[in-house]
Amino acid sequence: MRHFLGLCALVFALILSACHKAPPEINPAKYAAATQANQWKPDKDRTDILLEEEKIAAADSLTDQSTQDLKLLQLIDIALKNNPSTRIAWAQAKAAAASWGMSRSTYYPEINGTVSGAAGRIPALQGGSNFVSTDLNISYLLFDFGGRGAKAKAAKEALIAANWSHNQAIQDLLRDVPTAYNTYLANVALQKAQVKNLDEANMSLAATELRRKSGVSTLADVLLARSKASQVKVNLAQAKGAVMISQGDLARVVGWPANMQFSVHDELKDLPVEKVDESVDGMIEIAKVRRPALNQAFSTLKQKESELTSAKRAPFPTLTGSGDFSWTKMRNNQNTGMYGGVQLNIPIFKGFEYQNAIKKAKADLQAAQAEFENTEESVIADVWNAYYNFKTSAEQLIASKSLLESSTESYKVSLARYKEGAAEITELLDAQSTLANARAQLIDARTSLYNSFVALMHAMGSEMDANNSTSTTYDTIQERNLTDEKR
Repeated sequence: MRHFLGLCALVFALILSACHKAPPEINPAKYAAATQANQWKPDKDRTDILLEEEKIAAADSLTDQSTQDLKLLQLIDIALKNNPSTRIAWAQAKAAAASWGMSRSTYYPEINGTVSGAAGRIPALQGGSNFVSTDLNISYLLFDFGGRGAKAKAAKEALIAANWSHNQAIQDLLRDVPTAYNTYLANVALQKAQVKNLDEANMSLAATELRRKSGVSTLADVLLARSKASQVKVNLAQAKGAVMISQGDLARVVGWPANMQFSVHDELKDLPVEKVDESVDGMIEIAKVRRPALNQAFSTLKQKESELTSAKRAPFPTLTGSGDFSWTKMRNNQNTGMYGGVQLNIPIFKGFEYQNAIKKAKADLQAAQAEFENTEESVIADVWNAYYNFKTSAEQLIASKSLLESSTESYKVSLARYKEGAAEITELLDAQSTLANARAQLIDARTSLYNSFVALMHAMGSEMDANNSTSTTYDTIQERNLTDEKR
């Protein structure tokens, strides 16, 4: 019995020691992000998992948050805590961390205990009427030619891939919220523009009616101006509907139901376009290091390499050590026993399972390699397209401002000429249409510039969070200190 208690004490001490060091098999949650809103941070050399020391922050209750006059950063902060996509990715990362901990179980001894007893007349006990027996069995894998190490490494790489996937979910959200926000504000601006268009259409209609009363205009002019005003009313109704739809889209991205009642603060300012002067090749190099999707593909590739190693080691022999301690109590006497030994297990044939497992692992590795190359090409294309979309939008915004200024002056001149009888109604309505289109083009160009900038940041994998304003993210474009960041 003393041997049994001593062994239990030893096992307990080992568990306490393991808990102090917090390996993944004891506390796997430490190896994922602290919360669904926090990005996972890898070590600089990308070989070890960074232990997050932060405690899980309590999510703010919606009842404690004001939903009126929300700024973009507030919407992003709510979305990071509220959107299901980050919660799903975070849970998957924690599950992968637990799987890594499970894969390391073979580094520990397996301990099984049994307790049995019986009562009654048992002939085998020579008239004994009862007995109690305990048995403690310990087995430990001593050597397997690196098989368990390969399995643990594959599970670790799967965890890293899941953490990168969580980071990608966060970055996708940091793209989707500003995009939906900009689109909503654009539709609000279009609605206001249609109100101005309607005022001008009514002004043109009033001018035609006044000229007709004076006998210098025809009924056809009045009907043409009235038709134009009716068309503007249709456009205004469509603009109002677009505002409500885009508000529902914004609510859904934040993680609210589409019918959530809230209002946003219009804080869009002119972007400092001149600061985005980095070459596209430099941005591509930044993206190759920062993009979570590419890092995820790389981790999956390393995972498949380890799985191939594990499959190749499966047919190899394994050496296992085992020990047993038993104690039996029968009436007035008791017996104890113990033994230890080693066992060499040599796999001989398992229906071609080992050979096919290697073939499958090789095919999976080839697919992972191709997927990594495909992801890398996609990252390059994303940065390339986003960069030139941003440059194009910047030029379109400048041209749109000039167009609006000239169209406004043209409409004023045409209206004055028409009132004086020096211009036809078609000239006035054409100027009115041009002005309306110029307003819409300016709003579209402005929105395109903001959304293309968000897309550029997303393509580069820049770290944008609720603690950084949109304007400060321009500094990430100039960043060049990449020597400490390795895939």
